[in-house]
Amino acid sequence: MGLSEKEIRKRALELEAFGTRFRVMHPVDCLASRLENLRLLPEKRNEVGVAQAKVAAAVVRAFIADVISRGEARHALKLAEFIIRLATTPAGINARTAFNINAMDAVPVEKMPEDFRIAQWPQAKEYYEKKGAKAAASRNRVRRQKSRK
Repeated sequence: MGLSEKEIRKRALELEAFGTRFRVMHPVDCLASRLENLRLLPEKRNEVGVAQAKVAAAVVRAFIADVISRGEARHALKLAEFIIRLATTPAGINARTAFNINAMDAVPVEKMPEDFRIAQWPQAKEYYEKKGAKAAASRNRVRRQKSRK
C-alpha cells in the first residue's frame, strides 16, 4: 500500500481555510501511513502513534460519509475498496492484532449503497477475519517459540 511521494501529491486534497488555500494528504493515504508507521517504526508504537491511527480512521469514515452525502456513490465504493485492501495488508493486520485498531471500521457501512452492504461487505469481512485469525495464530506461535528459549 506504500505510495510514492508523487502519488501522494497527486491525490492530495486542496482546501481553503481562513482565506488561505493549501493541500493536505488524502485521508485514506494518511490512514495507510499511520498504520505503516505502527508496523515499521518502533518509536511510533506508543499511545500517540495509536491515537493518530485511530483519529485517521475516524477522519476516513467521516470523509466517506461526506462523499456519500454528496451523491458520489461510485467514489465512496472505490474508497471502501481501498480501505478493505488496506485492512488486509500486513500493516492493517498488525494494527488489528497488536493495537486493536480495525481499519474496516473506517467504512461507514450503514451509509453505503445496498448492493455493497448485501454482497461485497460480508465477503470482505469474512476475508478480513480469516486473515486476522491466521496472523494472530502465527504471532502466538512465535511467542510460544520465544518463551521456550
